[in-house]
Amino acid sequence: MKLISKNPSTGQILAELNPTPLSELAQVFSRARTAQCAWSKLSYQERAKRLSPLKEILIKERHRLASLLR
Repeated sequence: MKLISKNPSTGQILAELNPTPLSELAQVFSRARTAQCAWSKLSYQERAKRLSPLKEILIKERHRLASLLR
């Protein structure tokens, strides 16, 4: 069974996603915990530096992203 992501204003299907099997969840959560621990050890300045490329993408794509919320 696929998970369907739709634009709520248009009903357009944005993505069809396969759910993570239950047998893989423990490993997924373990990796997330490990990543969060490493992230928490970074300074705020280092976190900002690493997130800066994402900021630029969000600014560049802001109109397209906003259209998904209409």
